[in-house]
Amino acid sequence: MQKLNLLKLLSSTAARRDRAQKPLYTQDMERIPPNGDEPEIWLFERASDLREQLGHAQTHGMYDPKENRIYATWKSLPHEIAHFKDFKSGKMKKVSEIKNPEQKKEAQLRNEILAVIYAWQKKQDLDAFLTHEKEFLECLYYMIEKKLLEIDRELEKLSFKELQNLAEKVATKENPLFEKIEALFAHYLDKGEATYG
Repeated sequence: MQKLNLLKLLSSTAARRDRAQKPLYTQDMERIPPNGDEPEIWLFERASDLREQLGHAQTHGMYDPKENRIYATWKSLPHEIAHFKDFKSGKMKKVSEIKNPEQKKEAQLRNEILAVIYAWQKKQDLDAFLTHEKEFLECLYYMIEKKLLEIDRELEKLSFKELQNLAEKVATKENPLFEKIEALFAHYLDKGEATYG
């Protein structure tokens, strides 16, 4: 599989939009056709329109592996690209296949944490993040600063595979701040809004 990064996918997205025979607009949403194994992208102008389309009150985007489609706003696109890359790598935890409730919770957290960290790595604009994601990022930097979580180099320089490994470490009960992280994502875990995997 070819290596994807956010800038490449974003520029590819712009190029696909320019090459499209005719614009595929529906109100304040733009459909960007797929290219190769890259997903189709439905870009919404407003998160409220996206939520109405998906029927999830708390969401700001989704990657649908069955349709190979990303639903996002420009702000949430890096987050959803992370889910796409994780799925394509074969390392995404398939939450729907896990029966043990504790393991299911860890898998949901791992998938979401990876997307938040990747989105932060690519687009360090706090306005693009939901409140619980901002609080998680503060917690993550605290763990790194206090050596509760060790990484070889700056978070911003880690590869996608290293980010996947980091998410695995953060989303386990062995992490001393697991309960805090679990509480930050409680609404997500309680409502079962894992719409992938």
